[in-house]
Amino acid sequence: TAVPVVANAATPVDLTNEFDLGYISVDNLVTGNDAKRHLPDTYDVVLTCTQLVDGVVTPIDIPDGATRNIWHKTSVTYSALPMGATCSLVESVQNQAQSVLITWHGVPVPGNAVTVGDPDYVIHVVNVYNIALGYTGVEVGIPLLLSLLALLLGLGLVVTQKLRRRRPIEK
Repeated sequence: TAVPVVANAATPVDLTNEFDLGYISVDNLVTGNDAKRHLPDTYDVVLTCTQLVDGVVTPIDIPDGATRNIWHKTSVTYSALPMGATCSLVESVQNQAQSVLITWHGVPVPGNAVTVGDPDYVIHVVNVYNIALGYTGVEVGIPLLLSLLALLLGLGLVVTQKLRRRRPIEK
């Protein structure tokens, strides 16, 4: 909008910067052979974002706070984030998960960083719980081999005995 400026007169002007805003959603999934015990667990995810302002990487305040609680099969949304901001997500409370995978489009996120405004705004946090299962099988290799040897030896003795009995007795 044009503002008329009068020589030697004060002209009040209000300038307002408008930024396009976006969002990032985060969902959680608990998996693994020990997942059932951890389905009710609550996890904390923390989002930090920066944006280039006048050539300087500047931290951004996260509306409604950076730390959010999340649990199995739930989502949280960080909204009113400036488009183009680079955001990193970490899970600060992991409840002793063996691994925590942070993915976007099913691929691990390098440095857990995404850009606000990319086509898909959902980050997936997967908590994996596995317990080592004890060995429940039986070692069968050596006993099986010994059993086969004994069987062959026994068959050999039976065949030998049969052959001896069938031979005519020489006088």
